[in-house]
Amino acid sequence: MIRIIGRPNDGGGGSEFLRKLVDCLQSQGYYSDSDFRAKIILINSHHWLGIDIIKIVYHLLMGSVIVIRLDGPLAGYRNGNDARLLDSLINWVAYSIADGVVYQSHWHKNEMIRTCARLDNICSCIIMNGITWRLSYHKRDIDLLYAANSDNDKKGRADIEQLILQYPESFANKQFFLVGPDFKSRKYPVECSAFQFSNTVDREKLSNLMSRSSLFIHSSRRESCSNVLLEAIGHGCIPIVYKGSSNTEVVQDVSLQYQSIEELYTCVMSKLAGSFSAYNFSYLKEMNAVANDYKSFLCSIAPSNEILKRISSALLFFSASALVLISLRFRLVVKFKLINPVDHIYKAIGQFFFSQLLP
Repeated sequence: MIRIIGRPNDGGGGSEFLRKLVDCLQSQGYYSDSDFRAKIILINSHHWLGIDIIKIVYHLLMGSVIVIRLDGPLAGYRNGNDARLLDSLINWVAYSIADGVVYQSHWHKNEMIRTCARLDNICSCIIMNGITWRLSYHKRDIDLLYAANSDNDKKGRADIEQLILQYPESFANKQFFLVGPDFKSRKYPVECSAFQFSNTVDREKLSNLMSRSSLFIHSSRRESCSNVLLEAIGHGCIPIVYKGSSNTEVVQDVSLQYQSIEELYTCVMSKLAGSFSAYNFSYLKEMNAVANDYKSFLCSIAPSNEILKRISSALLFFSASALVLISLRFRLVVKFKLINPVDHIYKAIGQFFFSQLLP
């Protein structure tokens, strides 16, 4: 039986994909929520960093197959030492503890190996996220949809704002729906009736918006494999993507890719009169096929029968994970807004520890 450890509950694309993966594996009789029944463990990126550490230690001691589904590199999405420290931990777990690695796209694999060459020597496979076709016959009353529940500048929201500011007259009679933090507080030189804003939306509302939208703009600069992009395609939106990272693996048609604001504008205006049926996305795998790929890879890996190796791996994993967890979460003296020197000591120790392990 398979068990997934480290499922985020943030409502984002990653958590939605893992929910679907669990549903597919359960329907096939290969998934269990019991740590005692599961013999194959899929740990998700860094989201297990917490109480789930104990569960992983248990499975290491029991000789379960441990496979890590990588994300990132996180330093490409976030700034600061915390992201680099998490990357070091994830990479170290991948090449020192795990029995196998799942990458989410070819770009993702190349990028991870570029930052940590040791990953190239591990048993691995590439499995992109799956698509769920929900083509509907809703009236497409929204011309353009953009959605990102993050204010991270790598999500490319500046492209949308620049598009509106640079070509205001072209969009006066178009219907936009923009989802993202602080969109409501912005001033745009276009009639307000053309815009609908929301800081965030839940999955059900986002699904409804996608079924009513003609175009979906995905301007993110760095994506292992975007689940929200696959959802939009599944709902029949014509996707327009920034030409970079895994975006071009999901959307292979070059006429739906852009690199400059001028190219984005040309693409949007030419596609508004188009039809979804004019584009071919048959190369994208459905969720059941993706679940079968995960099942095949996970079940192909033989567990370790060396007791000493299992014990040493468990001890190393627990020590390293606890050290990083403390260094990331140990915050005191909030009242005086002072920097806790103990926190800096833990961070320094953690960074030194992993710098010795990385090539």
